[in-house]
Amino acid sequence: MSNHEDTLGQFLKKEREFRKLTQEDVAKFTRYHVSRIQALEEDQHELLPSQPYVKGMLRSVSKYLGLDIHELISRYEDLLRSKGIESSSELAFQQTIKIPSVPFYQGKNFLVVSATVVFIVLVVIVSFFFHGTKKMEPLPSVQIPQTQPPFSEKGGEGIKEEGVKKEHKILLQASQDIWLKIQIDSDSPKPMSLKAGKSLELQAKKVLRFFVSDASRLKLIFDGKEWVHQHQGPTTFIFPEE
Repeated sequence: MSNHEDTLGQFLKKEREFRKLTQEDVAKFTRYHVSRIQALEEDQHELLPSQPYVKGMLRSVSKYLGLDIHELISRYEDLLRSKGIESSSELAFQQTIKIPSVPFYQGKNFLVVSATVVFIVLVVIVSFFFHGTKKMEPLPSVQIPQTQPPFSEKGGEGIKEEGVKKEHKILLQASQDIWLKIQIDSDSPKPMSLKAGKSLELQAKKVLRFFVSDASRLKLIFDGKEWVHQHQGPTTFIFPEE
């Protein structure tokens, strides 16, 4: 796709076009004006604010496109050096402002927890006073149903998770080449592509989230039933629906 001879802007533009995304799509996700995205891709850094601002843009863009932030920062530093501009160090950029800590007994969480504990103690005392020492009956045993079989994949490239029991299953079928970023439960998002005519089966314990570059090219079958949608273009799906 891209090599290191490309400038920062050329590299970002090629990666975006490879995923069939527009500058408007990137601007909508990162919440930067489309003119900023255009200036970044055209290497017009004189139209952009300070270096920390640009590095913040690069972090948001890398997260959306699934790129390595360290590579983007390196390309940006090289571009600044080529223009004879002294760049701020990465260490200085990553520093955060430390907020003075307050005593634990003045913290909001401590006050809430303390009030909750006092309330529970009062409830127990009142309950004991009115009901005496009545013997409580043991709770009935509860049989936990078995979960569905582990993760499996049908066709295409996928994300494999062996030996883990799941509860929800979704089948993705692509009519044309699409780009995806998939998150299963609380795992980290994983970018991938799905070729035309291929299908991908995913399973999750609780929730499955995924972003697709063009929803109109995707057929969904959730827990054995086809899920009909009218979405087009870049779309984020969440199953089960919240």
